Amino acid sequence: MRKAKELVGKAIVNQATGEHLATVRDLIFDSDARHVAALLVDSGGWFRDARVVCWDVIANIGDVVMVHGESPVVTASSAPQLSDELKQDVRISGMPIMSESGERIGNVGDLFINDQGEVVGYEIKQGFMSDLGGRKFLFADDVQTVGRDAIIADAANLTSTKQAQQELESPPATDERAV
Repeated sequence: MRKAKELVGKAIVNQATGEHLATVRDLIFDSDARHVAALLVDSGGWFRDARVVCWDVIANIGDVVMVHGESPVVTASSAPQLSDELKQDVRISGMPIMSESGERIGNVGDLFINDQGEVVGYEIKQGFMSDLGGRKFLFADDVQTVGRDAIIADAANLTSTKQAQQELESPPATDERAV
């Protein structure tokens, strides 16, 4: 599990050739912001298409992002599943998180993703004084809606980010009595 922001700035290297292909500029999430669809390497411009690396060509992530395939960096227009996500241009970092009852929980500080690119949770910024005691963590399962202007969630299960990381990184407990 890793923070999404940790991917930004990483080099992308072809696993077969060792060639440095690009650098991660941003992440593109699917329409409901539950999965990383691609890594943005060039946002394009007036007369050129954005260039991306689709999540399914990522082999490993370490100090660099290792990719496989003959042409892992593609234009966004050649990956039709990304066109809606790029048009929506939803910025998740900094987005307000609201409870179902309308109370402001905080803002998204970062997203935690697993090796499959799935969002497992959100680190919540609640202001300088609150953050001094440690940021809170919202599990993705507690999110009802990721909208254009806010995330709506059940705030009953908020925990510390440190505790959530330990929980998510430890192997699931098994009941040794069950045979």
